[in-house]
Amino acid sequence: MARQSALTRNQQWPQAFIEATATHAERSFYMKQLDMEFKSEAGKTKHMRLNYAAQDLDETTVKTAMQTIADLKMFEIDAVNPYALPIKAQYIERNVTPIFGSEEDKQLAKAAQE
Repeated sequence: MARQSALTRNQQWPQAFIEATATHAERSFYMKQLDMEFKSEAGKTKHMRLNYAAQDLDETTVKTAMQTIADLKMFEIDAVNPYALPIKAQYIERNVTPIFGSEEDKQLAKAAQE
């Protein structure tokens, strides 16, 4: 059997699915995450990711914060600091598009049960 092209496969989707897909795309949201990379005292790479960090942090601010985290040794496990040496920091940008399970979907399901 010959392989179908992506176009041919996509044409087989029901129209209702295609229309529903458009409404879900409208519910997508954008998120920026601060990713701070450290080296542990054991030489391993360790990341600390913050979902709700300010979106306009400069290099000096982040370096100072990372060094403070390293100096405090507040996450030490078995006398090994996993965040011993700040390496780099970056923002990771994501666009999340829910398929199902949104608050609106939960409310509709609850109403249907009543």
